[in-house]
Amino acid sequence: MLRWLLSAAAALLFAPIAQAQALPPVPAALADTAAMVCAKIDVEGRVDAFVLDSTGDKARDDAVVTWVRQLHWPKAKRGDGGRGNWFPMPLQFGNAVPPAMPASCAPPAKP
Repeated sequence: MLRWLLSAAAALLFAPIAQAQALPPVPAALADTAAMVCAKIDVEGRVDAFVLDSTGDKARDDAVVTWVRQLHWPKAKRGDGGRGNWFPMPLQFGNAVPPAMPASCAPPAKP
């Protein structure tokens, strides 16, 4: 189910961007966890992320962000669109229901 969610999010939102090269292992601490993450892929293929909505467990939220940041895409090729933009990524690990899709993702305001 997780692979389908990631593939669907990437395909729908950023068709020109290739899918992640491989999924990192899912730690046991993320069992039955769901979250809505905002992610951004840079031109080098590195991923940044923050939790937009979740159950509110800080330890699990941190583990979700750590897991997402382990994803890696190939370097951008000329004409690849979408890099450097925040996009919603629903995540579901095991038996949990992800939060609803947001209209958009914006990074948290800096103090």
